[in-house]
Amino acid sequence: MWSLAREQVYTQLLAAGQARCWTVRQMAEGMPDSVSADTMRTILYLLLGDGLLELVPRQRTLTLRLAGDGAAILAELLAHWQPVETQGQRRTAAGMGGNR
Repeated sequence: MWSLAREQVYTQLLAAGQARCWTVRQMAEGMPDSVSADTMRTILYLLLGDGLLELVPRQRTLTLRLAGDGAAILAELLAHWQPVETQGQRRTAAGMGGNR
């Protein structure tokens, strides 16, 4: 399911390219303030569990990089994702606003 945080993490991973290795700290430093460190960490661990990221061996800190077809899968997801409207956004778009 689409979320702004996921989109931003996926975009940052893809922008750096397949060969780039990331520590969680490096990834967090490049994220906008709207993505909390906990949210970003959760997304990275989910990608690791799904096999889209892999661990870089022989590193003192947790270091990740895109796995074999990870970039292609993330690019495909980004290309087809549609932001999900919240209930509040639907009401505002319908002219109902929040003045009830």
